Amino acid sequence: MSSEPIRAVDLFCGGGGCSTGFARAAERLDRSVQLAAVNHWAPAIETHERNHPWADHYHCGIEQLDPREIYPEGDIDILIAAPECTHFSKARGGTPVNPQKRMAPFAIFDWVARLRPRTILVENVPEFRQWGPVVDGSATRNGTFFEAWKQTLTDLGYDVDARTLTAADYGDPTTRERLFVIARRDGVPIWPTPTHSEGGTVDGTEPWRTAAEIINWSERGQSIWTRGLRGNGKRPLANNTMQRIAEGIRRYGHDDLEPFADAIATLGTAKDRKKGKDVRLLTALQESVVDVTDAAAAAEERDGPFLVRAEVAGDAVFLAGVNHRSLLAATGETAFGGDHVAAIASTLREADLASVLLNGPDPLVTEAGLSASAAEITALAPEFDRPASE
Repeated sequence: MSSEPIRAVDLFCGGGGCSTGFARAAERLDRSVQLAAVNHWAPAIETHERNHPWADHYHCGIEQLDPREIYPEGDIDILIAAPECTHFSKARGGTPVNPQKRMAPFAIFDWVARLRPRTILVENVPEFRQWGPVVDGSATRNGTFFEAWKQTLTDLGYDVDARTLTAADYGDPTTRERLFVIARRDGVPIWPTPTHSEGGTVDGTEPWRTAAEIINWSERGQSIWTRGLRGNGKRPLANNTMQRIAEGIRRYGHDDLEPFADAIATLGTAKDRKKGKDVRLLTALQESVVDVTDAAAAAEERDGPFLVRAEVAGDAVFLAGVNHRSLLAATGETAFGGDHVAAIASTLREADLASVLLNGPDPLVTEAGLSASAAEITALAPEFDRPASE
């Protein structure tokens, strides 16, 4: 082992994912590590400290800390930075962006100039390439800021390259894509060789790993219907999230789950005519939960979806209620009986988490029927045959 440790800084360190990769690489090289982790957010620093207690931690913004206080002599080996990605990501939809937070990548230049790292590694969402000015609250996505940012690294004496990599190609069971920028002042950037490919079709690679490998099927999780209910500290899921859940069920779940996906999509969509955008429909539904004994009447009286409360084994559970007209509009002229409802609940493993109440002229799930279905639930885990998508 070399007597000199690899000296590094992890800016915007988060929980320490990049630090973990760095530490593992150093271990393979049989080198010790000296790492400084910086983040302004207390939960991030606390998490990083738990994951990497051997590192030095600084709870402050990177612009508030003099890099030479950490490494007075400068000339460190690597600077890692993963600026906040939410104001670049397409996952924000139409939500207005924060211009100041989008300028965080520029803040690393003071660290680069003062510490002169041999290698720089920056990670962000692929949309970071489109980084441009904000006009009237909307990102232009013309890439001008990104190109200027890259050019600044070049002007500081670095050879710069940027590529979008898929995590599944390197052995992680997820198809999440991220943009990586490598800048070196001691040579050209070197990229890792993919170890996996979809179906193992690329010579010398293994098939992508599956999501089933890392899912703890014994963990019940929490109901998506009760988020934000009774002051549990979380808001109901956003409509975009509900749509993603529905699409995931359709794409990777059993065909029997199609009605459940339709219910998820229906319960996640509502147009606020005054604001002209979708709102969190579950918030309104939670204000008028229907008791299971009144479900039949509610199905006749209501045109839209609703939540139903029932008792199973002494515990209050909440079910997605969809009236017959809404269901037909979403799924076509198909009749679903009590056995079908039980099959959906059984496949999803937990009646109180993922049952669907399908109401026609007569209730298809009664209080007694619900209890019977719950008693028959088995831990059937869907066999996901692909990595998890983002």
